[in-house]
Amino acid sequence: MTVKKKQNRKSFKDIIKYNFDNLLMRGAGAQILLLIAVTGIMAIVFGLILFITTSEGGPAGSSIWTVLVHSLDPGVLSNSNGSPWFLFILLVVTLLGLFSVGTLISIITASMSKALDQLSHGKSKIVERKKHILFLGYNEISFEVLRNIFEHNEKDKSFQIGKQPVVILEQYKDIVDIKEEIEFRFHEYHKTKVICRQGCIFDVNNYDMCSIEKAKQIIITAASDEEAAETVLACRKALEYLGINKTPITVVLDKNSSVEQMKIVGGDEVKIVVKEEVAERVLEKESGSNKPSFVLNTKLAGFVPKENVIILADDALGSEESDRKTILGIVAMKKNIEKTKSTGDHIRVSCEIRLKKNAILAKAAGADEVVVTNVEVGRLVFE
Repeated sequence: MTVKKKQNRKSFKDIIKYNFDNLLMRGAGAQILLLIAVTGIMAIVFGLILFITTSEGGPAGSSIWTVLVHSLDPGVLSNSNGSPWFLFILLVVTLLGLFSVGTLISIITASMSKALDQLSHGKSKIVERKKHILFLGYNEISFEVLRNIFEHNEKDKSFQIGKQPVVILEQYKDIVDIKEEIEFRFHEYHKTKVICRQGCIFDVNNYDMCSIEKAKQIIITAASDEEAAETVLACRKALEYLGINKTPITVVLDKNSSVEQMKIVGGDEVKIVVKEEVAERVLEKESGSNKPSFVLNTKLAGFVPKENVIILADDALGSEESDRKTILGIVAMKKNIEKTKSTGDHIRVSCEIRLKKNAILAKAAGADEVVVTNVEVGRLVFE
């Protein structure tokens, strides 16, 4: 029992440390006040030392003022004259002052940097005069939809005054990086204005910030089908509360198996585009009259095609890794395909590629038809 009481006893050091940590956690204002207090105490202590040990500093008030000036401005030391002890005290004060001033500058710089970062992740309500397209979520599909929007706006001769706004609400990727990517990729287009906001895409409280009441179209490109369903529910709730029932909503899903759930959640008013269905439909159409066989790109090891084959991307992989698997799989199949072709039969190889930049490599690897899923989906979303 004695040991336990001893362990629970709070020392004076622990109490001081705890309260000091809490003070620092209050932000830049508390830190600056603490630094001012420390500098003032230092000026009083060393000023009294000068007053007691030497007469060169003058009265107590003058000594404290001399110490304070030297602690704030290191250049004053070069103009100081006096005994070695007097100059030694001022040197110590100057060195301690360098630490105080340096700390003050770092606090101000850090707080300014934080303030600028918060401003770049703006939380203000969007007040554009024109109605905007609202993106809830940002990914590769969103990028391809944006490409279509940029191209459409650039060709539309009716857009003579001002830019057409597009608002993006994203929770996972940093919106500053998103804005920089869009500006870099679409710098030659001048009729579209992109505004980004950081926040959860299925949090109704964020919709006011994005002025959902002024959205002429809502496009949902969530990270998963489950998240897409939550977002559709949140959107419908927000629009119903505002008394708006005619805003078109388009949602992109990964799997055909999620369509029924989305129809229940969104009703007939929600347009559904399914990546899996788009890839299969387009590739099957391109493969010719013979019924093709479907194979995942992760199942190509040792695969020997006997008929037209369609290679699909595995959703378990990221886009870059999936495209790499597809391209290398086509290369591995090439010898078997050539052997089959030598007998007079022609086997067409069609494949699904996620990223547009990898389509050329898939063609070079030996694919007869290449469908870039993200491009096809982006076209269907913004028709």
